[in-house]
Amino acid sequence: YYYVQQATNIRNMFPEIARGETSVISEISNKEVVVLKKTYNGEELLIVMNISENANTVDLSNVSINGKEAGKFEVVGTLLDTAEMVGVEGSVLQMPGYSIEFLK
Repeated sequence: YYYVQQATNIRNMFPEIARGETSVISEISNKEVVVLKKTYNGEELLIVMNISENANTVDLSNVSINGKEAGKFEVVGTLLDTAEMVGVEGSVLQMPGYSIEFLK
């Protein structure tokens, strides 16, 4: 229940999620990680999803959102299926299995 409540809260805080145009960052996405950029009213939101049960490292160094380069993004939301946390070091995310990170 808590996971669904958190997901709903994040969706309500960022209209980009429900109303935005979606583009897949295919240079980073693979069978275990999906990286989406959502754009709405000139605002961009990056959604990084680890859809695997395994932990994954995601390098966002070639991505920019809202005129900011990787490493300067702000984490605005996290959804986790475990007690582990997403690690952020510069432009690299260390993501536990089945985790989602929202960045602006």
